Formats: sequence, structure tokens, C-alpha cells
Amino acid sequence: MARDRAIVTAIANHPRYRDDWQVPFRAAIQSELRPGSVVIDVGGGRHPAIARRDLPPGAAYIGIDLSERELAAAPLGSYDRVIHCDVVERQPDLEGGADIVVSWAVLEHVAPLDIAIANIHSYLRSGGLFVAQLSGGRSVFALINRVIPHRVAKMAMNRLLRRDPASVFPAPYDRCTYSALSRMLEDWSDVRIVPRYRGAQYFGFLPPLQTLYVRFEDLIVRGDHKDLATHYLVVARR
Repeated sequence: MARDRAIVTAIANHPRYRDDWQVPFRAAIQSELRPGSVVIDVGGGRHPAIARRDLPPGAAYIGIDLSERELAAAPLGSYDRVIHCDVVERQPDLEGGADIVVSWAVLEHVAPLDIAIANIHSYLRSGGLFVAQLSGGRSVFALINRVIPHRVAKMAMNRLLRRDPASVFPAPYDRCTYSALSRMLEDWSDVRIVPRYRGAQYFGFLPPLQTLYVRFEDLIVRGDHKDLATHYLVVARR
């Protein structure tokens, strides 16, 4: 028992796992928000990336989501407008109208990703900002997710990690690597892709395995293997 507690403590105190995971994402957005900003949230559903209380006066917040039920489950007043569609389906009336497009933990569920990114580009005004975090397609958990049937994955996430099955969606991880993202964003005026390495939570059901995973992750970080990152923070300007 003492050994297990030491293992858990070592993970909890790891520098990559101490920080608030969403701070860089939120900081990139907040630096750009202005009164009257038009913001599109891609895939926010019941959990909008920006809470209504954090929006400046006069901001318009538009939610795009494939699931009408997810949009309806958002806190009352979260969205000024909701659009029930797949982000790969272009919405002509949104073109050139947004100051910021945001997306948190959604784009790994989208395919073809290049079409989605092209649509997002079209929705932004010149100089508008796209801020997204997505899971990496070559991370350990992504590779496991690809080989396990989705219904089994939902069951495992519920039993091992206590995840609500309704919150587990299929993920093709289409071109979700540093190299592929760089190519898809090469026509944007300014691009920053930050590889992030934080996948140990998926192995929390077995502390010794979790510790081994973190050591493996440390090797990836030291080797600067960007295509093996567990997540990517994308900040791109049209």
C-alpha cells in the first residue's frame, strides 16, 4: 500500500500534471476577446469552451455541434445561436463573420479534418483567430482506441475510469499529428502548434502501469517526438 501511495504521489507531483490543463487554451482566447466579438464554438455541445460569464459585453457566441441533444444540454443562455451540423458541412452564412473560432477536445472526432479546418478558415474574418486543443492520433490511448470496438471502449471507460458512456464518442483521429496539422495550416498567416504530453489519466486504474506510462512519456518529450504527443494546442491566425 505504501508503495502504491508513493507511485500515485510521484505522478501527482510530476511537472506536466500539476498545471491547470486548460490555462494555455483559455489564455490564447482571452487575449483576443473584445466587446462585440463573434465567437464560434465547434463541438462544445453541453460544455461550451467559454462560459457566458467569461464573454465580454455584446459578444455573440455560436455553437456548432453534430448532436442536437448535446447543444440542448448546455447551460441556459450559453449560446446566442446553435447550428446542428457536422463541422465538415460548410455553412455559407457564417463565412467571414467570426473573430474567433474555438474547439476543445473535438477535432479528433472529425473526419476529414482538412475539410473541417478549411471551413473554420472560411468562417474567420481576415486576422481572426482559431484556438483548438485536440488529441494526438499516435498517442498510446489513441492507438488502443482504434483497435477496440467503440461499444467496448465506452464500457471500458465507464468501468475503469468512471466516464459517463454518453460522453464517449467515436474518434477516427484523422491526421491528428504535428506534421499533418502543420501541412493543413500552412496557408494561414501565423500558426503555433504546441505538442502536449499528458495521457497518464487513462491508466489511473492501475498505478504501476500509470507510472511506467509516465516514464515512457518522459522519453518521448526528451526526444522531441512531436508526432507522438498526446495532445496539440493550435493557435492559428487567418
